[in-house]
Amino acid sequence: MFPKIFWVISDKENKFVEIIKFLNKSSEKYILIETIITLYPNPASDRVTLEGVGNKAKVLVINSVGKIVKRLDNVSGTVTFSVGDLSKGIYFVRVGTAVRKLVVE
Repeated sequence: MFPKIFWVISDKENKFVEIIKFLNKSSEKYILIETIITLYPNPASDRVTLEGVGNKAKVLVINSVGKIVKRLDNVSGTVTFSVGDLSKGIYFVRVGTAVRKLVVE
């Protein structure tokens, strides 16, 4: 197994491109995985929409101390979910290896 080095690049439209670089002794291989995830509105107080979710993906909402506070399984495409039950604060929405910061007001 080769060591993995991850870079996560975001643009002003909150889209992510993940680049994984696999290294071995004799060559370098680059694999570009485009995970374009859009989360809005952000900040939010009631509901948020997540676009660009892969097929049958798992979505995790994680609080600032690392506890999973919401989990959505087997979702695809665009999903809207409630954040009205969450306390005000900063959360992280994870889909695969892509992570977005979410502010709940």
